[in-house]
Amino acid sequence: MALEIIPKITDPRGEGWPQPARKEIKIIGGMAFMSPTTMLKLTEYSHCSPTGTYEGKMWCGVVRGNRFLYWFDVSPEYKNQCRIYYRRIIKGNRKWIISKD
Repeated sequence: MALEIIPKITDPRGEGWPQPARKEIKIIGGMAFMSPTTMLKLTEYSHCSPTGTYEGKMWCGVVRGNRFLYWFDVSPEYKNQCRIYYRRIIKGNRKWIISKD
């Protein structure tokens, strides 16, 4: 589930950041599923990354016609820094399917 991959926002700066609840995103194997309504809760940043770097912050973006889900988590190499993680989003009939590339 997304609860195990996308960390919870614990930084106070995240209180005002608009994003879906982690429980609205289901991750099975290398893919995740969300409804179109959940997808619309993600802020889009297609040409840059959002300011305010903290664990659990999610957003989406479009790169070369492909939509991606992004989030910040602690870097495995540098414990005091965040790293951007992502999954490619593929639109399904009733759900958005996010696959790990």
